[in-house]
Amino acid sequence: MNKTVKIYIVFLVLLLIGIIYIDAVRPRPINWNPTYDLKDKIPFGLFVFDNELPTLLKDNKIEKISKTAYEYFDPLYDADSLVKNYKVKGTVLSISQYFPIDKESTEELFYFVSHGNTAFISAIEFPDIFKDSLNVTVANELSQEKDIKLSLANKKLNRSNFNFNIGASTTYFNKIDTLNTTVLGYQEINKKKKVNFIKVAYKNGFFYLHTQPTCFTNYHLLKDNHSIYLVVNIS
Repeated sequence: MNKTVKIYIVFLVLLLIGIIYIDAVRPRPINWNPTYDLKDKIPFGLFVFDNELPTLLKDNKIEKISKTAYEYFDPLYDADSLVKNYKVKGTVLSISQYFPIDKESTEELFYFVSHGNTAFISAIEFPDIFKDSLNVTVANELSQEKDIKLSLANKKLNRSNFNFNIGASTTYFNKIDTLNTTVLGYQEINKKKKVNFIKVAYKNGFFYLHTQPTCFTNYHLLKDNHSIYLVVNIS
């Protein structure tokens, strides 16, 4: 191997080392993908929420469910004629961009709630079968505004408005069953106040429906006073 070839090899090795070093030390682009995953530390993951939930609900037992609602609840139903009830009681909590539920799980979840339980669901979109069963419809408000103001219907809980400037949903409830539904919160877009948080009575239980899942994410829980909005809503 002559001297020229050795020089080229050394040069290529140094170049490769330089490229690897630059790639290792340069700032990584922020991943704004809304995963709503409990393990994700990216802006729109739920790592902070997952870690703080035991503190927020310190008097409650928390169980993370990786099965569908049907797979989880169906075996827990006691069909004995003297019982006909579930072996567990409580609240189902779901936070996602598009509420992931199939027909069988929808029926099971409604049956669970009908037995005196609750379901808190925050999502941008809900399945048609779900909306039809609760007699609600949703719409989207087209907006060029960066800020969406969130507020609570009960001012005794908190008088503040919360400005959500990144990742906020423009989905709102444009039709509700007023006989069975209580409005709990609003969002203001284009200076128009729209309903974004409701409580729907269903037989012996309740559904809480919320259209701003981004408020539970890492980015907003660590921004300004947004954590107060979460505490008031989920406590």
